[in-house]
Amino acid sequence: MSELTQPQRLATPIAFSGGEHLQLTNGTGTRVVATAGGSSTAAAAIPAGGNVLMIRAVAAIWIRFGAAGVGAAAADANSILFVAGESPYLLKNGETHFRVLRAGTDDVLLQLESVATL
Repeated sequence: MSELTQPQRLATPIAFSGGEHLQLTNGTGTRVVATAGGSSTAAAAIPAGGNVLMIRAVAAIWIRFGAAGVGAAAADANSILFVAGESPYLLKNGETHFRVLRAGTDDVLLQLESVATL
């Protein structure tokens, strides 16, 4: 993936009748699902289609992005602590794979979806 040379839009601006803007992203339907367990998952490819992902998790996880040989996800500064919910993530150059680890005591379902740019 090459570095961006100009800003890319993730969505067409939408506003409520009072003028308040609504932030939306346009998922591509290209998704990867994983289960974060008590030890780091093996490296898996991120969904193709762009340089922005939506991360969705039902509970807290540690997630690490990198190349095909990305190191294990761990509770350290090399991994991102992602709390439950949904959030966009801007991929950095060379990030093609990910690994995850649960942050609590129960396994956690995780979904990554590629976001379309306009």
